[in-house]
Amino acid sequence: MKNLNIGLFGFGNVGRGLYDVLQRINSNNVHIKRICVRHIEKERGIKAEFTDNPDDIFDDRDINLIVEVIDDAEAAYDIVKRALKSRIPVVSGNKKMLGHHIIELIDLQELVPDDYQADCIWVMNRATRKAIRKLKDGQGNYLLEKDSTAKWGYRIMGADVYCSDNIKALGNANAPVVMYGDFSGLAVKEGEKTEIQVLTERFATQHAVGVVAWGELDAKVEDTQKIAVAVTGSAT
Repeated sequence: MKNLNIGLFGFGNVGRGLYDVLQRINSNNVHIKRICVRHIEKERGIKAEFTDNPDDIFDDRDINLIVEVIDDAEAAYDIVKRALKSRIPVVSGNKKMLGHHIIELIDLQELVPDDYQADCIWVMNRATRKAIRKLKDGQGNYLLEKDSTAKWGYRIMGADVYCSDNIKALGNANAPVVMYGDFSGLAVKEGEKTEIQVLTERFATQHAVGVVAWGELDAKVEDTQKIAVAVTGSAT
């Protein structure tokens, strides 16, 4: 079993409770390596490595799980965002923060008129989809639904989810991170005529044929009502 070295943000009732449970079960595989707190000078009564600098956790290559249990929703979002950007698994206990960003997705969906909703899909980076998997609605239901009838296996609020590496992951500044819409509103045209060349001589000694193809495509949003884009948390 892989060892979990936890970087813990917050040491209130929940953070202290997590620490006490891990101490009590005395696991050899799970260890809180460092704890980030707001007031470093406060006496905690335990032997643990405390810091008031988040960099001490994020820059520690041994830490492979971030757990945040702080009460500041905006600070919690910054921690989760940075963890995702750093590709470090993260667990958040801040319901206010999670709830706020569910609202962002709802706002994004509502930017597209009802007439176009039937053919809408979500487009996002796989890392963003992974983060959304942890979000729940007010009734405790997960926002991302695994659905065998969905075109790509998942749905969010009734619309299929498509993952693309061409979209930045959640946490990148000033970049589109989620798109929602009916992409028939995107016009694509061939900028240059596609050329295909068969390289018969070059690969003749290998009993193979090589093919080189080159083309150029241009695209633009032709119907702005059909597509909405979230840029670093703001729907536009």
